[in-house]
Amino acid sequence: MTFDRETMLKNMEEKLQYRRGLTDMAQGLLTAEKVLLDGRKDAQSEVIVLTDGKPSFKFATANAAKKLTRNGVRLIFMPIRTYGNSPFLLSWATHPGKENVFRVKAGLAELEERMGEWQTKLLVSTCSQIYSPLLEAARKEEFPY
Repeated sequence: MTFDRETMLKNMEEKLQYRRGLTDMAQGLLTAEKVLLDGRKDAQSEVIVLTDGKPSFKFATANAAKKLTRNGVRLIFMPIRTYGNSPFLLSWATHPGKENVFRVKAGLAELEERMGEWQTKLLVSTCSQIYSPLLEAARKEEFPY
C-alpha cells in the first residue's frame, strides 16, 4: 500500500464543510496535534496554518499554539488577507515570529498570482534537507563508488 498525499487531501477536502464567518484556529491546532502523534518521531514536526480570517476564539487559539510550541512543534502562520494586521500571529508562531509568519497582504488574488513564489518560500523555510530518489539514483550512476 502506498501513501498518496494528494488523494488523501482531496478526500479530506470533500468531507469538509465551509462555515462562513467562523475561523476556529484552536480546533485546527488541536487536530494538528493529534495528527502529529502518528508522525515520525525522528522528524521535526511543523504545522502550517493558512487563514483568511481572524480566529474566533483567541484565548483558546493562543493556548493551543503555546501547547504545540512547548512540545517542540514549529508553528508557521500564513495569513491571507486584504484588510488589517494580525500582530497576535507573531506571538503565536514559533520564535522568532518574523521568520514564521508569511503575510500574503493582497489576499487570495496575490496568492493565486504568485503561487510559485509562496510555495518556494514555504518549502525553503520548512525543509532544511530535501531528498530526491531520482537525484540519488543519478548520483550513484555517475559515482558508483
